[in-house]
Amino acid sequence: MDRELLLEIGCEELPAGWLPGLTNQVGEIVDAQLRAHRLPPESPVETYSTPRRLTVRIVRIPERQSDLEELVNGPPVSAAFKPDGTPTPAAAGFAAKQGVDVPALERLQTPKGEYLAFRRRQRGKATVDVLPDVLRDSLRSLPFPKAMHWDAMLDDGKGDLLFGRPIRWILYLYGGRVVPFTIARTPAAQTSQVLDVSTGAVTYGHRFLTTSGRAGRAIKVRSFDEYRARLLENFVILERAERHNKIARELDAKAQRLQGRVSRVVRGESGLLHEVPDLVEYPSVIAGTFAHEFLELPEEVLTTTLIHHQHYFPVESEDGKLKKRRDP
Repeated sequence: MDRELLLEIGCEELPAGWLPGLTNQVGEIVDAQLRAHRLPPESPVETYSTPRRLTVRIVRIPERQSDLEELVNGPPVSAAFKPDGTPTPAAAGFAAKQGVDVPALERLQTPKGEYLAFRRRQRGKATVDVLPDVLRDSLRSLPFPKAMHWDAMLDDGKGDLLFGRPIRWILYLYGGRVVPFTIARTPAAQTSQVLDVSTGAVTYGHRFLTTSGRAGRAIKVRSFDEYRARLLENFVILERAERHNKIARELDAKAQRLQGRVSRVVRGESGLLHEVPDLVEYPSVIAGTFAHEFLELPEEVLTTTLIHHQHYFPVESEDGKLKKRRDP
């Protein structure tokens, strides 16, 4: 946990069709920004998502930036020294610009001739001092099919921060400690109820489900393992594959109890089972019924309405027809 990086961007519900792509992209962008800031990850980048959160976890990143070494070219040697070997204003000016004396400069042989040069070395900063810039540039780089204005801005001189949906919280931890960062709200939006979004060590559970206390309450965490476990306690399944499997498993069990099976249209053509895990944070399967007279409509009308408009899973009998409800 000493070098673990954990980022969760909590926002209003993202469209289900966006989530698979965004889940991959947020990991790729954070990885790229870490490398651009000379903090290459030392372990694979893991990404997770629910409709209300995008999560990135990296087990180990460096404790500090790698040192930077840069070779800066100056004037040609022929113009840098007088016949008696004393430096010309060109050499003296170049050295002064680099903050050194002329003897500290190197001579570099190039295809165009011999030039003066200076090898600038910069010691890397501590990781915690660089991570705010990594988050800032990651937020700017994350692409959306359609971004929106939400009266937010970053302190980088680039104006409003557009995002897919308004950001409501950011969990940002390095080694169990909060990395300070703030998204400011624009002056026109500032009220007692519209506040800046600052990073913290808290996430949020399911909006409506709870076993005790208040649903959707803040949950303090210090590591990814604690984060995942506490979310599950508060009815949020972080792994998409786990949500998918829970839905598929409970669908089959419920259909069998109803002496039927999940529609083959759902299984083979509709893509509904692929979409629904990105619509919910804690799926549970329940059975409902509709009036018997609706079965007089063409089956294609019913299944299209059930699947595409209401995201329901039709249950059919062994003959492949929509199952009639059982009267009590």
